[in-house]
Amino acid sequence: MRKKTLTTVLVGIALNAALGTLNAQWQTSGSNIYNTNSGNVGIGTSNPQWPMHMSRSSSNHVSFVVENTYGGSTRTYLLTMPGKSMISATHDFAIETLNGTWTDKFTIKAAGNVGIGTTSPDYKLDVVGIIRAHEVLVNTQKGADFVFDDDYRLRSLAEVEQFIIENKHLPDIAPADEMIENGVNMGELQIQLLQKIEELTLYVIELEKRLSEMETK
Repeated sequence: MRKKTLTTVLVGIALNAALGTLNAQWQTSGSNIYNTNSGNVGIGTSNPQWPMHMSRSSSNHVSFVVENTYGGSTRTYLLTMPGKSMISATHDFAIETLNGTWTDKFTIKAAGNVGIGTTSPDYKLDVVGIIRAHEVLVNTQKGADFVFDDDYRLRSLAEVEQFIIENKHLPDIAPADEMIENGVNMGELQIQLLQKIEELTLYVIELEKRLSEMETK
């Protein structure tokens, strides 16, 4: 019984010593990794405030690299973000992938713009590529029903013909070269196209009236 008790005590002392050494190493691993009683882990900080807290005072980005090897292929992802002292309109939160060279996939600018396929988004969401969706909802502040107002001046078909001959595009619709250069605002274009459909409806109604009068005569 005494041997078992002594053995247990010795094992306990050895474990405590090992755990104590491991604990000391965990807290004082250079200036990189610390573990506090709260369970927070710090990299580059000895006072982590969150479960994972990274801090870097140099001009480089704070980065995480995740590598996944499966089926004989390796996929590497890099996530970068600015440190506290580096937050400005020129620094981003980014996700990159490695396939020979690093390629940016997703970027959030400090100003709030999000880029997919571009590192310099000019809009709240800037995508270089094809977007697929089941539905797209575009909020608008106007419609095209003003065409049916009594004071709306509907161009004569002769005026429309002359405008097309001179400008090579419909009135109130941007020319093709301008669309190619500046892009197309889908909300505005839909309203403009609806305006043309409603004008076309009025032309058809007017023609139908004229045909009816001719048949009567």
